[in-house]
Amino acid sequence: MSNDLRTEFIPKIVTDLGINYNATEKLTIALNVNNLLNVLPEWEFKAENAAGEAILADPAQTKNQSNLITFNQRYSQMTYDGYHFSQLGTMFNLSLNYKF
Repeated sequence: MSNDLRTEFIPKIVTDLGINYNATEKLTIALNVNNLLNVLPEWEFKAENAAGEAILADPAQTKNQSNLITFNQRYSQMTYDGYHFSQLGTMFNLSLNYKF
């Protein structure tokens, strides 16, 4: 990507839920849901100068720049440095714990 554009990541808030139930003195059931509302990451290009504005004004050039960092739109939720987002999608975890 050129020095005419920068990628700006948009902060997001995710909601997690955890429920524990003591069924008996020795048996506990736990349900955890991470990213309950399935919030996905977002990013956008920002122009750094007039040349960047020209790129953003042309859909074909903008798509070309996007393809460079999203592996041809196969991973459009994140870019080549997608480590900014620790989780994509909702994850469910149900556990049953027994104390001996």
